[in-house]
Amino acid sequence: HEVGIVSFENYSRLTISKNNAFKFFNLAWQKESKSVAFLNDTDTTSNSAVLNYYQIKDKKLFTFDNKIRNNTASLMLYPHFSLLISDNDEKIFFMETEKRDSNLKYNPENQKAEIWNGNDKWLYTDRHRIQVTDDNPKLAVWFPKGNFYSKINSNELPDFILNDKQDNVIIYNKNAYGLQSKYFDETDYFLKNTKDNSQSLFLEKQSCDPQQIAFDPNSNKILYYKEKN
Repeated sequence: HEVGIVSFENYSRLTISKNNAFKFFNLAWQKESKSVAFLNDTDTTSNSAVLNYYQIKDKKLFTFDNKIRNNTASLMLYPHFSLLISDNDEKIFFMETEKRDSNLKYNPENQKAEIWNGNDKWLYTDRHRIQVTDDNPKLAVWFPKGNFYSKINSNELPDFILNDKQDNVIIYNKNAYGLQSKYFDETDYFLKNTKDNSQSLFLEKQSCDPQQIAFDPNSNKILYYKEKN
């Protein structure tokens, strides 16, 4: 298997990477065709994949190094979502998930008993549903040139809105305040910078109606309704 670039202008062909054993997949182009990102398998049993980024102008291939994840060795790339290269060609967004033990089998005796408490924010069935979503893949970003990696959302703040400039993201938890007598529950919104991983709370108890908050596509301004205005 190999991945390469064919130029139809002068019909030239350039091989980026070659692997006789494992396939390449999930290829994604940068908006202006300045670069390309793709995944490749590492073996046939673990379902793990490696993220690659190739910059066409400099003819340089970057490969994501798991060591920059620090103490998150249990994470692996989730290959069933498309890769996204930022418009400024500086970073790649991808999804990752927790590694699962393929030898672990379902045992009904290990399931917890249903405990109902009148003071809980959620009914048992809803609480169980929310806990299941903790296994959902999470968004991450990688800066190839600086070899910097950062997680975007988390189990505590799993929902997100990425701005058009792709340098800031709103993260929140639509289930933050438990059961509410409203069509759209209230939540707290945090603003996170994708480059330095800093975040701060900027809206409390705001409706999580997706039609009431958005980024200005031409700037980093955030548009939202507050107190019926």
